[in-house]
Amino acid sequence: MPADIDPFNEEVEPEERQHYIDTGPEARGEDELVRFNRQDFAAEFHFGGQVSGWQGRSPSPIEGEQNPTLSLEAGNRYKVVWENLDGVPHAFVIQDADGNRITGTDVYASEGETVTLTFEATVEMDRYICTVHPSSMVGDVQVEGEGGGQPSRQGAREGPGAADESIPKHPVTTNMLEDDGSREDSWLQYNKGLGQRGYTSADQLDADNVASLERKYTVPTDSAGLQVDPVIVPSDPPVMYYTTSNLAVVAANARTGEKYWKFKYALPKDARGQTGRNRGVTVWQDEVYFATTDNYIVALNRYTGEKEWETLLLTEEQQEMGQPRRMSITQAPLAYDGRVLVGMSGDFGGWAVVSSLDADSGDIQW
Repeated sequence: MPADIDPFNEEVEPEERQHYIDTGPEARGEDELVRFNRQDFAAEFHFGGQVSGWQGRSPSPIEGEQNPTLSLEAGNRYKVVWENLDGVPHAFVIQDADGNRITGTDVYASEGETVTLTFEATVEMDRYICTVHPSSMVGDVQVEGEGGGQPSRQGAREGPGAADESIPKHPVTTNMLEDDGSREDSWLQYNKGLGQRGYTSADQLDADNVASLERKYTVPTDSAGLQVDPVIVPSDPPVMYYTTSNLAVVAANARTGEKYWKFKYALPKDARGQTGRNRGVTVWQDEVYFATTDNYIVALNRYTGEKEWETLLLTEEQQEMGQPRRMSITQAPLAYDGRVLVGMSGDFGGWAVVSSLDADSGDIQW
C-alpha cells in the first residue's frame, strides 16, 4: 500500500474489522484481577540493619531491642522485613548451630533499601546473622515444637503455584533503566536496555554447558502463544512480568514461576477480529505498563496488580475517521525518566502516532 495515501479522501476496500474500537466503560467488559492465595504468616518481624547490630522494630516484643531473640514455632511460616540503615553491605541469614546457612537474603548495600525474607521455621534454626558483620549483627533463634525438620513446601506441589510472599518493594529508577543494557541481573525493557539490542553480558551459560540445561518449571499461559520478552526486575527474589495473547499481565517469582497476581484486560464486546496479542510490558518506579490492541496504555501497581490509570491514545481526528481501518498497538511501551513512550500501527493506508505520556498520571504530553 503506498505510503502517501490520503486517509481522509482515498477509497480503500472495506474490511470486516474496524480501524479502531470505540472503547470506554460502556463498550467494554469488566477487567479481572486475581491475587493468588498466599499462606498466612504466624508473625512478621521488622528490623533495621546497621553495623552495630540488628535493631528490632516490630512486633512489640522485639521493638527497641538490639539483636533480639526470635521465638518461632516449628512448621509455621514467618516473614522478616529489614531496612538497610547505614548504606553498608548487609545480609540477613538464618544458620544452624554449626554455622550452615538454612535460608537468607542476598547482600544489600543501599541505604534505605528494604528486603523481605519468608521462611518456614525448622528445629535446626539456631541464629540469625549478617554474614558481612557476624560479630555485631547476630541474634538467637528459639524454635519450639517438632515440625518435621524441613520446610513442608518443598515438593508439596508440582510446578509453580501461588507465591507465598509479597513482591519486594524495589522501585525501578532511571539509573536502573540506563544500566539495564550492561547489567546481568535485569531485563527491564523489550529486548533489554534502552537500545533494545536483545543482548546480555551474563556468562553463566556458554557453549560448554548449554547441553546440561534442565527445565526448572513450566508456566501455563492459557493463551494462544507468546510474543514477549519477560521483564525481570532485580530483587530478592527477582520478579518476572509478562503478557499473554489474551491480554493478561502476570507477575511471578522468576526463580520458581509462582504467581503473585494476574490482571486480565477486557477488550470491547464488539472487538471483531481484534486479539490480545502484544509484545509485553515496561516498568518504572512502582508501576508496570502495557498497551492494548484497542489503543490504550494501562498502568498497574506492580506489587498488587491494581489498575492505576488507562489512557486512550487515538487523536480526535483518528476517532472521526470512517476509513481506513485497523489501527492498534501491539508493541511493548518504553519507560524512561517519568515518561512512557509507545507507537501505533495502522494498515490499509492508515496513519498512526507516537505518544509520550506522564508515567504517574497517564496524561498525554505529546
